[in-house]
Amino acid sequence: MVAADRGAPRPGPSKAPGAPADGDTETRILSAFLRLAAERGLAGTTTRALAQAAGVNEVTIFRHFGDKATLIHEAVRRFSPVDELTALDPAVDGGDPARAAAGLRACLGRLAAQLGTHPELLRFGLSEGSRTAELPALLAIPQAVLGFLRRALEQARPSLRTGVDPEAVALQWIGMLLVTTLMRDTGQPLDTSPEATDRRIDAAVRLVLRGAGADEGGGRA
Repeated sequence: MVAADRGAPRPGPSKAPGAPADGDTETRILSAFLRLAAERGLAGTTTRALAQAAGVNEVTIFRHFGDKATLIHEAVRRFSPVDELTALDPAVDGGDPARAAAGLRACLGRLAAQLGTHPELLRFGLSEGSRTAELPALLAIPQAVLGFLRRALEQARPSLRTGVDPEAVALQWIGMLLVTTLMRDTGQPLDTSPEATDRRIDAAVRLVLRGAGADEGGGRA
């Protein structure tokens, strides 16, 4: 739970269902919460520190989310890609290596963009995931990402090299994306420009596809 400061204001009533939401303020609070929780842990993330990081006062936090438990669950729910990835058809054409390559590049590019949009969710999951069994929405994210890439690779199977294990490849790709995102987010020396990301994705895809056709029309679809 988020630690409350002594003397912090008492929570006000939660918003009524259907009440208009200040989306910008809520998003700022939730993003700041995930960032602080990843850096300090849940116990060290006080409402006072959160208010300062989000540029609001503590009363605003309680007015928008009612209590701290709601804040934690909403932060994960708001930025989670689970519903989108679970419903998404990778739409990879495995009948031809070049088309399969384009489809796989597009899938990896989508995941890279999602990770880059909300790196604070990734850092929070890595720092707190093992201690937040009460947050199934957080624990569902890696399974959704793995499932999406498995489906993409199964669709590409006719064009995969002999002996390629889709699950093993999916896990390797997830590792590549995670490490790249974390290194960029923490300012470590790595070229994380869009062009460098495209090159890594292209190289990862070519390794698993048969035939020279996979190298044609390089670049992300």
